[in-house]
Order: sequence, then structure tokens, then C-alpha cells
Amino acid sequence: MKLLRYLLAPFALLYWLGVWLRNAAYDLGLRRSQAVAIKSICVGNLTVGGTGKTPHTEYLLRLLQDEFQVGMLSRGYRRRTKGYVEASTDSTALQVGDEPLQIKRKFPNATVAVEADRLAGVAAMLRAHPQLQVVLLDDAFQHRRLKPGLSLLLTDYSRPIYADHMLPMGWLRDTFAQRRRADVVVVTKCPASLTEQQMADVKQHLRLLSHQQLYFTRMAYGVLRPILSPQQPMAMPPQVAVLCGIARPQPFIGYLQQHTQLVEKFVFPDHHNFAKREIIAIFEQISRHGDHIPLITTEKDAARLIGLNLPEHIVQRIVYQEVAVEFVGNQSESFNKTILRYVRED
Repeated sequence: MKLLRYLLAPFALLYWLGVWLRNAAYDLGLRRSQAVAIKSICVGNLTVGGTGKTPHTEYLLRLLQDEFQVGMLSRGYRRRTKGYVEASTDSTALQVGDEPLQIKRKFPNATVAVEADRLAGVAAMLRAHPQLQVVLLDDAFQHRRLKPGLSLLLTDYSRPIYADHMLPMGWLRDTFAQRRRADVVVVTKCPASLTEQQMADVKQHLRLLSHQQLYFTRMAYGVLRPILSPQQPMAMPPQVAVLCGIARPQPFIGYLQQHTQLVEKFVFPDHHNFAKREIIAIFEQISRHGDHIPLITTEKDAARLIGLNLPEHIVQRIVYQEVAVEFVGNQSESFNKTILRYVRED
């Protein structure tokens, strides 16, 4: 592994140089960042995935939706449409992407749209929905043409940005120095046993500016929900199979291993577009353990599976694991005040 890393070092250096030059162009004013005519909150990271952007975006939606008209704009990664598209609860992942579809199905009253050009996307959202008061910008930290009003940067506790390397040596798609552009840094997926000393160590390594706020969150796994009837939660069965196509599947699989017996594991790349034949073949393999074994997946994967028009006897055995974020200690009060203060201010 170390030898491979050394072999990839020249490519990582070239990637770093390209990213540094692009950021320098914006920092020096050679390229222009533009604010938008609405309160805007960016939720992003410096890595290629796995930091929990979607559950943190959902946290913000829950915090804001009762008081404000909220929209969410995403690129819509791996969708097969072009330009600006608004999500509906009847959309498919191929039309709008899995994460936007997941959020729209959970927050049907929120305006959820996709557009690679975030400036054009916000403008289109406001034309269609002039009543919007705040827009959440999913995965827009590197989209420097748009200058958000408030920027949240996420970093995974188990793979912090200060201990990572640039692509392709590591997972960083932006330089460590760019953390300074964030107003709030959130260390995600922290262990339940996180201590004050461990938090202090992370803070020391991050070397944040005096105005930057630092928070710590952990994943909180909720109930299981059948994809056909999510309003009817179910208990954890004694035996299950697991299917996931996410960037960091280890915490999800580890949680299931602590609460049930895994008879089969099917792990695919992040945002994998499942084919109907793949799922049918998976269930043929699961059925060797019995026709009662359910297939547990993530919410994001469920958003892609729901549009496959699977046979009813198969789709009835697919359930997803709810997940949310919770702040360590009593940090949620301070975090909520920061977000609400920004959105409420004139």
C-alpha cells in the first residue's frame, strides 16, 4: 500500500497544483465569486465523499422548515438529465440523483432542485419560487463562482482532512488550506466514546481561525422502514442481508453487525446505478438462506432501488435503515443559534 502511495505521489502533486492555481485565481480576484439574492448555506467537504453531507443537510431542513421557506440545490450526481430540474416525490434517481430524491421524499414541502451551475440553479429556483427565504447548497464548497452567505465544512473523524492526501493518493479533492473559507467546521461520524481530550486534539490539528466555529457530531441510527411502506417501521430481524453503494460503508455495516446476523453482504461503489437484473440475482443468492431474509440498505441506496420496477415479492423484502446526526454533548444549542441567527438577520 505504501509503495502504491509513493507511485501515485507525482499525480497527486499535479492535482494539487491544478487545484491550488484555481483557488489562487479566486483568492486574487482574477476570477469572481458572486453572492446570490437569498440566504444561502453551503454544506460541503474537502474530500470525495463519505462525510455525511446528506444527513447534515436534513438536520438543517428540520431546523428551518417550520419558520422559513427552504429550498435545497444539488448537482444531482450521476443523474441522466441536463440543466435545471426540480425533484418531485415521483421523480427517479436517474432524473435528479439519489440524494436529492431521498431529501424530496422525506421533505415533500421543500423545493429540491438540481443544476450543475449553482448560480444558474439558484436564479431558476427564485424565478419559479420567489417566496423562498433560504437555500441549502449541497456539495458546493468547490463551486467558487457562488459565494455562500454561510459555509459549513464537514470532515470525517476517522479520516480527518489534516491526515489525508490529495487525489489519487488520498481522498482530498481540495487543499487543506481551503478549510479557512468555512464559517463552521463539523467533525462527523465521531465515536460514542469521544472524550474532551480527543476533541481538543482534533481542534489543535485543524488550526482554525478565531472566528471559525467547531462542532462534533455522530451518526444516530433510527428505525428500519420498508421502501414500499416507510410509514410503518419494523424491528430488526435476527438475520438480514445488507446492500450498500455509499462512499464509506464500514460504519453502516458495523452498526448492523452489532444488532443482527449478516448472512450476505453486497457492497458497490458510491452512487452505483443498480440494474434490475443485479437485484434479482442478489435475491436469488439471499434465498439460499431462506425466503424470509430481508435486504437492508441505506436511505440513499433505497432512493435508487425504488425506481427499478422490481417484482413485488422482492421489493416487499427491501428495507432501509434510517440515519440522522446528533451533536456531541450540548453543542446542538450553539449550532442551532448560529444557523438561525444568520437566516434571521437582515
